[in-house]
Amino acid sequence: MPDYPTLAHELERLRALKNMNIVDTEQDKTLDAITLEARNYFNSKSCLISLITEDRQWFKSKQGMDVSETPRKISFCTYAITEEEYLIIPDAEADLRFSNNPLYQFH
Repeated sequence: MPDYPTLAHELERLRALKNMNIVDTEQDKTLDAITLEARNYFNSKSCLISLITEDRQWFKSKQGMDVSETPRKISFCTYAITEEEYLIIPDAEADLRFSNNPLYQFH
């Protein structure tokens, strides 16, 4: 049993992701332009487009990070995909799910 939340339809989601044949493909210039614009607009240290596989978070586009993937267990997006609406984290330091997360510590 993973130590992070999963969806009731996790196998279906993973199958759909696999069928897209997008994971581990080359960077996309259009997506890179979007993440760069978003990073600049929000004056953020990083901006990512993440795809969540069974055991990792892979970055289809990334600005401000040198790594191309992280373990799923430290992914903020693992929590985002389990939400019905949006995942809003007003203060990651105060949120026990993220306060000791290496990705949060990066900032």
